[in-house]
Amino acid sequence: MNIAVFGANGQLGRCFRDVSRESTLCYTFYNRDQFDISDPFSFTELNPPDIDVLINCAAYTAVDQAEEDRSTADRINVTGAKMLADFGVLHNIPLIHFSTDYVYGKASEPISEDQEIDPVNYYGQSKWNGEEEIRKSGVSHLIIRTSWLYSEYGHNFVKTMLRLAIQHDKIKVVHDQTGSPTYAQDLARAVDQILRSADDDLELPWGIYNFANHGAITWHRFAVEILKDKAVLVKPIPTSDYPTLAVRPAYSVLDPSKFEHAFGIDIPQWQESLERCMEKI
Repeated sequence: MNIAVFGANGQLGRCFRDVSRESTLCYTFYNRDQFDISDPFSFTELNPPDIDVLINCAAYTAVDQAEEDRSTADRINVTGAKMLADFGVLHNIPLIHFSTDYVYGKASEPISEDQEIDPVNYYGQSKWNGEEEIRKSGVSHLIIRTSWLYSEYGHNFVKTMLRLAIQHDKIKVVHDQTGSPTYAQDLARAVDQILRSADDDLELPWGIYNFANHGAITWHRFAVEILKDKAVLVKPIPTSDYPTLAVRPAYSVLDPSKFEHAFGIDIPQWQESLERCMEKI
């Protein structure tokens, strides 16, 4: 099976690179310089007979900047998603696309896939609009919504906390936002496992799924766990003391049970996955 991965230099794309080294599948990777998913000309470089599945890791993920640079967010998260979906329809190639917990509305208990849609920021809105384009296209698809993604690659909360711990002896972190930290390696490996177990006709239970490591925690407690072996004080503060351009949901814990039941994959607890990531870092 031949897999084309777009956004290959982002943290999720780089995790797919790691997974590909041990997989029986054949992966081809395209970074942003090699392939712009929002540029029609890029698609003329693809050879459809050589592709069985499209995986879209390309995304505009600068949550605060998206409030002011909506055109760029739309170009990548909406137009790019639509063009990949249209290419998939034209050549009968399924698409695996990643979305975010930020598409959901207010919640107070673990969020299932049928939760109300009501993005609190423009990043979330652009990801929802991209999902809609994929659904409207008619392409066979998996849309996987994930949350608080981190890894040993790129820019993320774990690496930011480790950097700040070197620079400061005290760090302030919000204590009133709760979510599900997700190790990008776990997500990439789960997708690879799904595709390796699929039959030649790629008959999968297509649709929308949540994927997050099990467990709920605040950003403050997550930071404490990350820095438990560091000589740094992690002080809890309310969100009101850390204003940002984009609003963040107070509660965005994802329920991944639909994903686990559909694909027979046990998703680890966040503590176990964080430990594995820290060992690699």
